[in-house]
Amino acid sequence: MEEKIVIKNFQDVPILSISLQSTLWNKTGTWRYLRPSYISFRAPCSQACPIEQDIPFYLTSLADGNLKEAWQKMLEANPFPAVCGRVCHHPCERECNRKEYDEALAIHALERFLGDWGIKGGKIEPKREKRDEKIAVIGSGPAGLSCAYFLSRKGYPVRVFEGMNEPGGMLRYGIPEYRLPRRVLNKEIERIESLGVEIQTGMRFGCDLGLEDLKPYGAVFFATGAQAEQRPMITGSDHQGVWHGLSFLQEIHSQKRPSLGKKVAVIGGGNTAIDSARAAWRLGGKVTVVYRRAKEAMPAIAEEVEEASQEGVEFIFNAVPVKVIDKKGKVQAIECLRTKPGKADASGRKKPVPIKGSNFSLPADSLILAVGERADLSFLPQGMKSENGLITADFWGRTTVPGIFAGGDAATGQGYVSQAIASGKRAALAIERFLEKDRPDPPQNGREVAGFERINLDYFPRAPRAKLPSLPVPVRARGFKEVHGGLGGLKAQKEAERCFSCGNCIRCHVCLVVCPDVAIAFNEKENGYLIDTDHCKGCGICAVECPRSALILEEEKWSE
Repeated sequence: MEEKIVIKNFQDVPILSISLQSTLWNKTGTWRYLRPSYISFRAPCSQACPIEQDIPFYLTSLADGNLKEAWQKMLEANPFPAVCGRVCHHPCERECNRKEYDEALAIHALERFLGDWGIKGGKIEPKREKRDEKIAVIGSGPAGLSCAYFLSRKGYPVRVFEGMNEPGGMLRYGIPEYRLPRRVLNKEIERIESLGVEIQTGMRFGCDLGLEDLKPYGAVFFATGAQAEQRPMITGSDHQGVWHGLSFLQEIHSQKRPSLGKKVAVIGGGNTAIDSARAAWRLGGKVTVVYRRAKEAMPAIAEEVEEASQEGVEFIFNAVPVKVIDKKGKVQAIECLRTKPGKADASGRKKPVPIKGSNFSLPADSLILAVGERADLSFLPQGMKSENGLITADFWGRTTVPGIFAGGDAATGQGYVSQAIASGKRAALAIERFLEKDRPDPPQNGREVAGFERINLDYFPRAPRAKLPSLPVPVRARGFKEVHGGLGGLKAQKEAERCFSCGNCIRCHVCLVVCPDVAIAFNEKENGYLIDTDHCKGCGICAVECPRSALILEEEKWSE
């Protein structure tokens, strides 16, 4: 057994050879063959966001308690945060790296929190110097208003022409109050108007407004949406008690309460079908949705489908209606056929094929047809081309006529609110380049996406995803009150703290702390890190320990 050496005082310390001088004279950086570099990867949530929001930035600001900074960053990309926080299909969450660890971040809930915070007291930054060229926007849906918003922030005077009595397009007339309260939509539109955007309602293009009236404008953006309903070939679809989805939802918007009877059948699998079904349920009907494909193929937002199911809406999948059975002109039942998957169509999905002899009858007092919408292109000016029922336009919204741009569902056919906002945003940028004499298009964002394997999980304790408060199902049946509440300030901040900030440096100082050579320093003025290459040996500890993969190691290229 070895004898222990006990040091009781300084005199017991053995003689050591030490230096009291600095070690900076020894430039150990010459040993290095790898160099650490700070780099900004793209977070998968931002990659998936149609609007291309810098989600990690505003979530980091929210986690730090800087709500104003977070809100203003969000408004740089999205004029409708409070709307999107309620009705967006949030593809960002499907790509969130956190879902591989515990649960995806509740990005939509945080977007709503910041949007609602801005409605209560946020002030938008002043716009730039006024420009001379006037812009006309036809249609005040999410695409049209977004285009107007971004152009106005650049200083352009914008006038929006809307055929309906109120602005908002499908946001107002196609989404029920229980998903999107009108007070929220109105406040978001008021913010856009506060920038100087003029909105004229009751001005339908081709009726109250023509191409001649648009000559004083330097550019025109068509965002007329897809509000002409598809009419399926069903025998007896003209009987009393047959509704079309958008017409039904517009009746709901006008505070009318259509008499549907006790049993309601809804045909379709998109958002209009689900909104119609849930609205009909709130009117007291026993609702059944019939969809021609499997549940997994429904284009409706998955969460909305689940909400409908929780509320008591029933579903029949792989079936198509063929005939309305009536009694003295009134709907009594819907005759349907079962379907099976056939060959893939142009969209890549397998086309449903009716099975002969599989007829069955579904009792119904009313029928709501919600099998999709199409764009009414009868207004198109001469020279503007269309294809497959859509205005022909490139990625930036440029049509075949110089100076005329198009976006939203009339040009893209994509159908989601965030995609419409994105097309309006792109068109605004393209219009600016057009007015500035065709500046080249910017290159696409080619940054590498930070995958889950890059995250250092040692720095992230597991934490459950924040849950939004919801109305009990019996309470929902009493009216159209908003189903989901928002997060409180503390819960929102805690949820934002769960964000990995994938690939983005948030100045956490881990690299500074773990560097064995003290070769990393933080520059307050530049708000960034400096690497002392005279003393960094390239050990790589900083890059390995970085929680968010904001550092990489590259082979050093020494000059000869």
